[in-house]
Amino acid sequence: MEWVPVPAESWRRIAGHHLTSANFAEPAEASVYHYLHHRFETVALDLVEQRGRSLRAVVTVSGDIDRLGIDPVRADAWLTFTGILVSLHDVTSPDVALARLGQFTDTTGLAFDPDSADAALRFIAQPD
Repeated sequence: MEWVPVPAESWRRIAGHHLTSANFAEPAEASVYHYLHHRFETVALDLVEQRGRSLRAVVTVSGDIDRLGIDPVRADAWLTFTGILVSLHDVTSPDVALARLGQFTDTTGLAFDPDSADAALRFIAQPD
């Protein structure tokens, strides 16, 4: 699952959010990889608990667009928060990207990752 906007005040306070996406890529993109990506129409994501950079997420995807033959698919896992990508057509500088990100969330504890291979500018969580 990708491209899920989380309206959190800070990356350190993500737990407690319930997010849904009723249509593929509007905004979330959900797929299951079985030899190739099989898309799913809807997403329901619960960000249940957070301990530092560890986040427990429960997600259900349904609406088997590519006919993989399993519907719905549910996952419950502890994930590690590794950072935030900033992908804006008019932003190429890390300083400007961090300032723009700061308009939406607290950026304390995030630092630009100069080694990132992403097309977007990536800000990683610094150790406590």
